[in-house]
Amino acid sequence: MAQAQESAERQAVLMRSCLEDAGVNLQVFADGGELSMSGDSGTSDATDKEIQARATSESRTVERCLKELQSTFPVTEESNEVRYDKMAQTAECVRANGYPEVGQPPSKDTWVETYDDGDPWSPYRELYRLHPDITEDAWRSLRAICAQGGVSYSLIF
Repeated sequence: MAQAQESAERQAVLMRSCLEDAGVNLQVFADGGELSMSGDSGTSDATDKEIQARATSESRTVERCLKELQSTFPVTEESNEVRYDKMAQTAECVRANGYPEVGQPPSKDTWVETYDDGDPWSPYRELYRLHPDITEDAWRSLRAICAQGGVSYSLIF
């Protein structure tokens, strides 16, 4: 676990730098060997459309930075398969804890292929797509119950 935490801390530094260089203001944490992000969009006067546009832009930047991070910290096929298993367990937990509409993940082979492309299916991304108005408290509570190993992120709006 100490090695995972140290690796996550190094990843957090690189991720923070990539996001800052792109002008994205998200906090990056290395928590229990996981890399996670959160941020306040600071758009209390913004319209829903402006908030959604900013979230989409930030999401694309996060995905680009994650791809860069993966080139520095490559993931092997075996660990992709382990990540899939964790993600599938997380999806089951999310459904069991009040969000049954979050669907089934794709097949393991499909998920591993899309993981390498930087766009894997995620129960948390699916949850946010279905419930863009989910509160940060609800989001954090669910993540505490349904922990998922690996890189993930959340945005506060």
